[in-house]
Amino acid sequence: MSEPGDGAHHGVAFRHDGSGTDEATWRGWRRLEHLPPLDWDGLDHVVVVAAHPDDETLGAAGLMAEASHRGVAVDVVVATLGEASHPRSSTITPERLSRWRAREVTAAVGLLAPRAVLHLLHLPDGELQQHVPAVTEQVAGLAGAGSLVVAPWVGDGHPDHTAAGLGAASAAADVRARSLEYPVWAWHWSVPADPRVPWQRMVRHPLTPAARRLKRRALAMHRSQTRPLSDQPGDETLLRAGFLDHFDRPHEVFVGPRRDAAGPDAPA
Repeated sequence: MSEPGDGAHHGVAFRHDGSGTDEATWRGWRRLEHLPPLDWDGLDHVVVVAAHPDDETLGAAGLMAEASHRGVAVDVVVATLGEASHPRSSTITPERLSRWRAREVTAAVGLLAPRAVLHLLHLPDGELQQHVPAVTEQVAGLAGAGSLVVAPWVGDGHPDHTAAGLGAASAAADVRARSLEYPVWAWHWSVPADPRVPWQRMVRHPLTPAARRLKRRALAMHRSQTRPLSDQPGDETLLRAGFLDHFDRPHEVFVGPRRDAAGPDAPA
């Protein structure tokens, strides 16, 4: 993850450290439990796209683990190394943080899908909107007609998530692959039945108890995001416990593609 700051320029005003919708509210909304299941028929390859290290684990850890269990090939594309996640830190440079986060995502993906191939694109954190074609080119070079491309939801409210989602969607369309998108920050700023979220296009991937334990272990490997870097100002935890509760559910939720010609969702 990278610090989103103020998302108001996408029509969603939120901060990572601000109050959001708590997980108890989401658990009380039964609609998520009755979404149609993800369809694995005909899939022989999964390409998971992340804007930053940890997006892939937050949004699609269970899906990656299931693909690995089924013997489905997995590629993971991480567009940036999240070097801008702690811009006010006085204890670590962006260069050192990028190396740290590269090690974290390597370990997390290796745990979830041991045979997965990890692709680190080293694009600039916070500037991914200027590099959408690079994401498209990488994903299109990996995916094909039997692939499922999974990327951040374009309406998530973080500009890098929008860029990664747009690039992945374009690539999937180019190679006629299936595509899904995973919300991350939307669980923080939206509410049940929020009209800004396309609930009618969502599908659900149930997680076994073992898969949930594996996801927790993988998330814990992203220590730079789930623990403070130090006790100094600017080194605070980015992904706090209340936010992480959204990703300790018995399922993962994905947004399916639009069925009209209007293209991907506009940023929320």
